[in-house]
Amino acid sequence: MEIVPPPQQSTLEERHLCCQAALESGLQNLSSAAVKAGWEEEEVLVALVSLADNMMLSRLADETLLSLLREIHRGRTGGSSGPA
Repeated sequence: MEIVPPPQQSTLEERHLCCQAALESGLQNLSSAAVKAGWEEEEVLVALVSLADNMMLSRLADETLLSLLREIHRGRTGGSSGPA
């Protein structure tokens, strides 16, 4: 599947809309293939939303963990011995 790259000069809103347009065809193809395999369209749509949500939550959790690890490292390298 070929995906169109983002435009060179664009606002955040334009990038958001262009990204949706770039992914739409592939998403529709995936959804159609799942329905053709026997899944109900509503099941497929709920699964796709759940997968996207899980991906975002995982990314946010990773960012939170990295931030916490940086904070711990700064505390150790800054001369602090940490909690007693």
